[in-house]
Amino acid sequence: MEAVPPFVEYQNSRAVVFGENQPEYTPLPALEFTDGKVLIEWTFTKEEREAIARGENLRHYIWRRPTCPQCGQPRYFDPVLLEVTSDQHG
Repeated sequence: MEAVPPFVEYQNSRAVVFGENQPEYTPLPALEFTDGKVLIEWTFTKEEREAIARGENLRHYIWRRPTCPQCGQPRYFDPVLLEVTSDQHG
């Protein structure tokens, strides 16, 4: 699966790319809202779509940081990994 630029537009949002120009990260296109929400849209391979259709699970890992290192403000999440999995218990 791959993050793709969201195909929708909303008021009070702007397009961003998390990890842009940071070679250690895969760029993550998203919409960031003025209230702090973030919208990320994903596309799936044929195999991933078939796995989901069979009832496989989608697992989303989130790493939380208590504050933004640059601004000292609370940070709610950093999206890191999204995967299709059949493992029911982690």
